[in-house]
Amino acid sequence: MLTINTVGLKEDTKVWIDNIHMDTSIVASKNYMNGIKQDSMDDRVHSSTVIGFPISDISPLISVNAIEGQNDTFIQGTVYGINGSTSGSVEEKRFLETDYLERGVFANKVSTIYGLSIQGPNDKEPRGVDAWDDIYIKAYDTIRIQTDKGIEYRKYKETGEYDIITEDQVKKKTKKNTK
Repeated sequence: MLTINTVGLKEDTKVWIDNIHMDTSIVASKNYMNGIKQDSMDDRVHSSTVIGFPISDISPLISVNAIEGQNDTFIQGTVYGINGSTSGSVEEKRFLETDYLERGVFANKVSTIYGLSIQGPNDKEPRGVDAWDDIYIKAYDTIRIQTDKGIEYRKYKETGEYDIITEDQVKKKTKKNTK
């Protein structure tokens, strides 16, 4: 949920949000995964009679924007070539958390551009101004996995490598992160 308002807006100035555009992408240490866009979203007033969503210091826009994690299915494939002839296969597959962590994914980036219309006391018409913000959401780096030897806890590094840790270490980490 987004709550968007101005801070320190002069009393005789008006601001409207014309458009909100969001992109989510993967942040990874490995180039083949880094920057892959996962979803895009736009929100705007659906009326030709209103300039946009009005906002001020005391009147925020409260908006819910649904951003999916894998709305475009990631495609995994292999192609073989020899003497000018190729053969290949493509398989559609949604990645699991471990797939991302093993490929060096350590965060999601949410980039937002706000298209604003601003009208000051001496402006005959509103003027357009864009504002933007990027936030990074760190991936939870510890996975509980069943192996042939039993339950294993893997704590992944940003490189995709992992250390095996104990259940007590997981509990301490979880307790520390909830404070």
